[in-house]
Amino acid sequence: MRERREEVTVRMINDLARAVRHALLVLTAVAAAGCGIGSVSSLISDTDVQFDSLLVGAWQESGGKESAVITTVESGRYSIVYTDSEGKIGRFQAILGRVGAFRVLDVEPEDPAPEATALYRSLLLPLHGAVFIDSVGAELRFRLLEPDSLKQYLQREPNAVTHVMRDEVVVLTAPTADVQRFLVRYVPRAGALGEPNAWVRRSP
Repeated sequence: MRERREEVTVRMINDLARAVRHALLVLTAVAAAGCGIGSVSSLISDTDVQFDSLLVGAWQESGGKESAVITTVESGRYSIVYTDSEGKIGRFQAILGRVGAFRVLDVEPEDPAPEATALYRSLLLPLHGAVFIDSVGAELRFRLLEPDSLKQYLQREPNAVTHVMRDEVVVLTAPTADVQRFLVRYVPRAGALGEPNAWVRRSP
């Protein structure tokens, strides 16, 4: 009987260890999808949420193969179905808001493992990615944080914002207000944002 209990305990520990390893892999993959940067906390506070109907529609990367369909799921929130250049699909939820002088689309993945066990799902940590909106109309122009610049900055200023490094991924662990304050100070710096991306509207 004792041996049986020990077998069950060992099996549970092994299952937990596998779940933790898978969760860390998912965390890294999600952050890397956002160009190697993610935030545990939302980037937009409840009082900063905005809505822009011009974001809704089907968009195509100008001169590229990537595309996205943005719809409204509830007041102030968007659903995004993104297709990369290889035809792989990612589903995201997003809210739009202001962080200082910047319009930011806070994007997070939908449940990446809806069929997984409760233990597995409890260890998944979807991260928030920042899309800085420059303009939207017939064309959507946006920029992303430049990961190498941010890594170099945090190496010089490790106390600028609470964070951890997971392999090559920067994970901001500060609460929303602190992340916003950091972005307001950091983003205006030369090289903080990457080159502009331009996507054209395919349909309303």
